[in-house]
Amino acid sequence: MIDVEKKWRNLLDQIVHDGHSHHKDDQPIREVLSKNFFVSNPLSDKAFVFSHPSEKFLDWIRQGVFDIEDYPLKGEALADYVASFDSDRHIYLDGPDSFVYTYPERIRNIDADLARSTDQFEVMAQRLIENRGSNRAVATLYSSRMDGDREDIPCLNWMQFTIRGDRLVLHVVFRSNDIYGAWPSNMYFLTYVGLKMLERLEERYPSLVFDGIDYHVSSAHIYETDMEMAKKIVE
Repeated sequence: MIDVEKKWRNLLDQIVHDGHSHHKDDQPIREVLSKNFFVSNPLSDKAFVFSHPSEKFLDWIRQGVFDIEDYPLKGEALADYVASFDSDRHIYLDGPDSFVYTYPERIRNIDADLARSTDQFEVMAQRLIENRGSNRAVATLYSSRMDGDREDIPCLNWMQFTIRGDRLVLHVVFRSNDIYGAWPSNMYFLTYVGLKMLERLEERYPSLVFDGIDYHVSSAHIYETDMEMAKKIVE
């Protein structure tokens, strides 16, 4: 929790003070380009070991343990967002009131609208089970077949799990990331995915620990509509 909040506030500060105004596809933003750093697993703050860490993580999110004072999404709403990874809802719909994509759907059912599915989470797990040192445990969320003519495409484009020693790390690449409104939620969601992978691999690698998220983003930005709130937080 400490690392997520600290890096969120640092990113807001960098964008407010050093960012450049830019008009992206649909609205004005203030942004900084090409950021990457490591985000520690929030549960590493805790001084004890427990079984089913993903369940404990969700429970604590619901209880407000990981709430950030100035971040708009908290408690139950934040837990629902994180737990969406377990949802089997079919999201690929067309129409004014529909979602074009969700991250869970893209990770676990990438070609759902093409009458076949690929659970990329399970593909990554199997590659690591077969080869602890594999560099091939990857997932792609952007699909040229589905997204080539769509206005809305995933912000999170690519994921990879690696194991080195007893450390499981999730590497992610965002083409664009709303830092004020979405970044902490994204980090908690990805932490949950990491904990789920840890549980998937625990029989094969009982001493494995989920270390955190190697985060890369091309455009870290704040929407102009959120700039006043961001400035108040920074100040």
